[in-house]
Amino acid sequence: MTPVPFTPQAHVREEVPETNKLFEGKRAFVTGGGSGIGRASAIALAAEGCFVTVAGRTGDSLEGTVRAINEIGGSAQAVKCDVTVDSMARRRRQQRGL
Repeated sequence: MTPVPFTPQAHVREEVPETNKLFEGKRAFVTGGGSGIGRASAIALAAEGCFVTVAGRTGDSLEGTVRAINEIGGSAQAVKCDVTVDSMARRRRQQRGL
């Protein structure tokens, strides 16, 4: 049996199954939302009806997550910030009403 080489893109599931909209009308602030678990979490929350603020240090990857959320009919915005700086994260959450 020939092993399949690992490529992150081949193992990321962008399709979102039909949902019950468990978080309709709710808001979430997802850190590290430009890639990996943060991106997957942001997409899953948006699929359930949540408005998602996708936060992280890299603007381009955050915008990619927002586009993916918009493509599935969700709502999101990108916020570039370093959440390890407490004052910056607190200010961003307050600006977004979270």
